[in-house]
Amino acid sequence: MKFSGRKSNPTLHYLNPLSTFKNLWKYRDLIVLLTQRSILLRYKGTLLGFFWMIATPILMLAVYLFVSVYIFKAQWSGAEFANPRAARALIMFCGITIFNISSETIHTSISSVAGNPNYVKKTIFPLEILPFVSTASIFFFGSIWALIILTCILIFVKQLCITVILCPLLFVIFFLLCSGISWFLASAGVYVRDTVHVTGILTQLLFFVTPICYNIKMVPERFRAFIYLNPLTVLISSTQNVLFWDRWPDWTLLGLIGLASLIIFQGGYYFFMKTKGWFADVL
Repeated sequence: MKFSGRKSNPTLHYLNPLSTFKNLWKYRDLIVLLTQRSILLRYKGTLLGFFWMIATPILMLAVYLFVSVYIFKAQWSGAEFANPRAARALIMFCGITIFNISSETIHTSISSVAGNPNYVKKTIFPLEILPFVSTASIFFFGSIWALIILTCILIFVKQLCITVILCPLLFVIFFLLCSGISWFLASAGVYVRDTVHVTGILTQLLFFVTPICYNIKMVPERFRAFIYLNPLTVLISSTQNVLFWDRWPDWTLLGLIGLASLIIFQGGYYFFMKTKGWFADVL
């Protein structure tokens, strides 16, 4: 008996980032189609439709302007701004935008597979794209919020730093992180129905250990290391630095977060692919 070659090891295949991107690229048309449908369904049947895409972040920004000026009065050291009050609100809003994207990714990904049993029952369907599509649609709306932040910086702060060119890099790192988490949680949501309750508590705790409404320098030295274990801390501080203070991020920390995001991305994909074979039995 002759063998044409050795069998490929599925474990090594799932741990290869190139194979992961190749697989996602293979289904790119389906990913785009499902992402478009997810975006359109979000405001389907509403009276104002896609107007909410613009209205929601603007209304939230107005709330944060009020909170930052009259309640928290948070202070950030650095360059003088043309409009300090608007700058404080935008700095906080930048943090809450990143947090909201991650929080929505966590909550939505749990039901991305469990909430679509019709896809699971199909014999040939790439289930791994469902959490990815969920994350992609959330980042689409997050990009709208980002554009509003940039527009408001130009209008109220009247400066746009050259370091803003790093925003796409930060966006990619953040997307890899959220995609990996979505694969982990999508699979866990099928087998463990308590996942949604656990993540609900954890995201509330995550809000308070993320420097959104306070400057990281306000945290006592002995607790800062703990705060920096949260990857959102580095992503938020790096984004604020490049948008408002014309500072390059801490390349060491950013490199570590980038590496960690790639590991989580690949680990999430591996975990999902190794566990998806039993989804139909559970659902």
